[in-house]
Amino acid sequence: GMSRFTQNDIALGVIATAVIAVVVGRFVMQRIVGAPPETGVLATLGIALVLQNTVILVFGGGYKFFSGGYIEPVSIFGFTLAEQRVLIIIVCILVFVGLELMVTYSRMGKAMRAVSQNIECCAVVGIDVPQVALRTFILGACLAALSGVLTAPVNVSVYGGMGEIITFKTLPVIIMGGLSSVRGTFFVLTWNAERHPEIVRRIVAAGHEIASHGYAHRLIYEQTPETFRDDITRAKATLEDITGTAVLGYRAPSASVTPRSLWALDVLLDVGLRYDSSIFPIRDTLYGLPDADRFPHVIRRRDGRELLEFPLATTRLFGRNVPLAGGGWLRVFPYRYTRWAMRRVNREGHPAVAFVHPWELDPEQPRMRTAGRRGFSTHYVGLRGTYGKLRRLFRDFRFAPLRDVLGL
Repeated sequence: GMSRFTQNDIALGVIATAVIAVVVGRFVMQRIVGAPPETGVLATLGIALVLQNTVILVFGGGYKFFSGGYIEPVSIFGFTLAEQRVLIIIVCILVFVGLELMVTYSRMGKAMRAVSQNIECCAVVGIDVPQVALRTFILGACLAALSGVLTAPVNVSVYGGMGEIITFKTLPVIIMGGLSSVRGTFFVLTWNAERHPEIVRRIVAAGHEIASHGYAHRLIYEQTPETFRDDITRAKATLEDITGTAVLGYRAPSASVTPRSLWALDVLLDVGLRYDSSIFPIRDTLYGLPDADRFPHVIRRRDGRELLEFPLATTRLFGRNVPLAGGGWLRVFPYRYTRWAMRRVNREGHPAVAFVHPWELDPEQPRMRTAGRRGFSTHYVGLRGTYGKLRRLFRDFRFAPLRDVLGL
């Protein structure tokens, strides 16, 4: 039958989390206080992997289902919510108020704020910096445990690898950019953002731009203008709620702005987006506008508003536009070609877009048999070389978020 967990299991998990936090904080986090930021990122990532695999080893990797019984719905101001969700809202409000009071007025809270601003000065005036760091780490772990207690009955099921796929495929890009002082644009699929908002906030905290990749990853030319408008409006609003910043840009799934879907550009302008980066000036069975302008330009203008287009990068070869430095093209072509082609575009006086998907940094991903829409698939080609090519791009070229390149 199915494995189940109860309220007692949840309580035991909270206690175990607190104990683990004390051990990790005292023997790991205290030792890296004052170290470069990437040290903490790599240390916590390594600890997460160890803990996750320990849980899988002890409890198994299968799903475990909550057996707390049916959760009665509650009607509030015409909205129907499960009792557990009402409890989550109340507890969150209490926790936020309590944290604000603690950080503002308590001796510990003031020490936490001081350490976060200047470690050296705190040490000079007698604040026990390692002890403050330890208590802060334990507090964060306890809050994480509390969130698990509150959401477990709502999620109904849990498993040992929850959250690992998108986390471990996105973090390498963030870390590589941080170590190289590279800043870029992350076109985020909002379906994923809703499930992992902490990853999106971490991207913003690292100095990158968040732009929209739509909500459901549907090709534009397979939608109606109405469904497309609903998709990108929902995506833009959700990302702005998560990040607290305006979303200016959009990239279509599979670059699906084609002769069949040019109407989408008017919709992008209508919903308040400032730029698009979906047009690929090549000829392909899936996408492409081979006669489109190859460089950034104004593509729509109406009522005093403009929509800029930042086309995906191409170079001219034998009288044709040839793709470079993006997705499958980055993986398939040798790096010497990519570097030569990007430098050639730069010599023409223009910037070039290089892009990569998080899954392209995971050569161990499960294989599925697929012919793709072209009759063949390059999905798994060159995966082992993506990381190295990306590092060389960071070394050989200067990058910036698209909004900055476009002056927005």
